[in-house]
Amino acid sequence: MNKGEIYIAFVGFINSKDGKRRPVLYVRQNKELYYVYRITTKFENKSEFIQSKYVKIDDWDFAGLKKPSWVDTLKIYKLSKKQVKLKNIGQLSKSDMIKLAKFL
Repeated sequence: MNKGEIYIAFVGFINSKDGKRRPVLYVRQNKELYYVYRITTKFENKSEFIQSKYVKIDDWDFAGLKKPSWVDTLKIYKLSKKQVKLKNIGQLSKSDMIKLAKFL
């Protein structure tokens, strides 16, 4: 696994046992956890504060995504390696990786 790769994974909702399968951006891992950012297609209906934490993926089709998407940098999610299976769908383009690195 490499930084910038995009996977489909089950991500739980905050303050709930529910969740959904969604694209995530792989950041790093340790022995027990994957660390990822969520990827979202919802932007316009978010508050100005939340929008300020999103980074647009310009080359979303190259990344294996089906529609315009953003990296949600508000929080890094921890996914248990024992409970979550990641399915690779693509990776960020070089220009999107540079843009994300500058943003962070």
